[in-house]
Amino acid sequence: MRLIILSLIVFPTLSFADSNEDLSKTLNDAKMVPVVRNGQVVGHAPVELKKGSKMEKLGFKKMDIVKSVNGEEAESPAKAMELYNKQRAGGQAGTATVIRDGKEQTIVLPAKSE
Repeated sequence: MRLIILSLIVFPTLSFADSNEDLSKTLNDAKMVPVVRNGQVVGHAPVELKKGSKMEKLGFKKMDIVKSVNGEEAESPAKAMELYNKQRAGGQAGTATVIRDGKEQTIVLPAKSE
């Protein structure tokens, strides 16, 4: 299996933060890059993940390839954030599907962050 990571793309406003937090005070949780296999983007992975960040607290690890959130394809970090916020606004727990160390895994996303 060969993974190609495209150029680093920084998304400073995309943080897995509580919707009631002041985003200007929210740290950049991760620097995300697209991951390409056979010429197709298969997900996005954090190449930097700050210790204690919201993503880390939710169970994400550096280089997890985020494929979907709540069963819907997360074709960009913005889409993943949109799906996560939608799930939280509904007051329900959700899931994120990631590829970690070559294996697909599920991360449970709580209805309310801790």
